[in-house]
Order: sequence, then structure tokens, then C-alpha cells
Amino acid sequence: GMTKDAKDAETNASLSNTVAIDDKSSSSVVSPSPGKTDDTEKNAKVAETNNKTSITPPPPKNDDDNEKKDAANQWPLKNILSPHPNDVIYGRGGGTNHHAGNKRYRKIVNERKISYVTSTRHEKPVIAMDIVKAWRTSQDPPGRFLKQDLKSGLWNDVGDKTAKDKTSQALRERAPEIRREIGIRGCASGGGGGGGGKGGGQDHLF
Repeated sequence: GMTKDAKDAETNASLSNTVAIDDKSSSSVVSPSPGKTDDTEKNAKVAETNNKTSITPPPPKNDDDNEKKDAANQWPLKNILSPHPNDVIYGRGGGTNHHAGNKRYRKIVNERKISYVTSTRHEKPVIAMDIVKAWRTSQDPPGRFLKQDLKSGLWNDVGDKTAKDKTSQALRERAPEIRREIGIRGCASGGGGGGGGKGGGQDHLF
């Protein structure tokens, strides 16, 4: 028979073979995983590409914002050489009545007079400001409210507050007559409406 050392050597050899086989089998099992890893990486790249694609729409918004800023810069509010037909101009002369922008603005004001006359004291300034904002934002190029600098001869926008005040003044014109026409008897604001027609020396929008 075998000696103990020979048996131990044989046992060790068989164990080493088994380990080798296990290594081979494990490597054969593991070997496809690199391929799976590649697929996973591909999928991740595709997902990343898709994410990038979904993120790309915001830049156009920035472009739009830049375009709006550029348009605003190209359409100044100060030192204007000549008013545009989309502008409302005002002054003491009668020429303001014939400006195209004033004619259209006057028409808008006239369409809102009844709602203005029948509104509450708190609603009146809101109506006037709505008209101003609509004039500024609903036209291309934007509408402005201009007054001429007599020294330079250039035109400047008077700002929303003055535009609103002048619009309110225009809305109040003929208020007592309108009230009579629609059957509303003079109320607390009736006297104010009459006062709006005074002040011939003031600047007028129309």
C-alpha cells in the first residue's frame, strides 16, 4: 500500500485540481459579466444622452429672454428722435389729436369708459393701469407714452404712473353725461368727474 505521505500528496493534488476547475468554472461564469457591464454602460450612456436631450429645451428660453432684452434695448424709452404709430404722445398743442397712436388709444379708453364710470373708487386706478399695461405689452414694437423735451427736441417715456394718471383723466371726461345716459344718478365721484375736464393749461394725452 501507499505511505501516508503519498496519500497526502495525492489528496493535495486532487484538491488543487478541484480548485483549478472551480476557478475555471467561476471564470466561465464571470466572463459574460464584462459584456453585461458594457451593456450597462451603453444603457447608462443612452440614458445620459436622453437626459441631456430633455435638458436642452431651457436654453431657448434664455435666448428668448435675450431677444426680449435686445428688443427692449433697440426700442428705447428715452432720447427718442421720432414717435412711432404705436406710441401715445401728449402735450399742450392740438397735434396730439392727430397722431395715429393717440387715435387708437382714445378708442380703447372710450370702450372702457362705462366700466370705469360704474366701477368703485378702488377699481378705477386698476382699470387705468390695465389699459396702460395692455398698450405696452400687446404691440410690436411695444407702445410707449411720450412727452417731448423742449430743450433737446427728443421724446421720453413718462413712466407708468404718469401714463396711468393721464389715462384716468381721459376716462373721467364726459363722466356725468355717461352716467345720465346709462341711468346712473350723480354719486360721490360725480364731482370729481366734472373736475377732470378742467385744467386747460395742463398736458393732455389726446
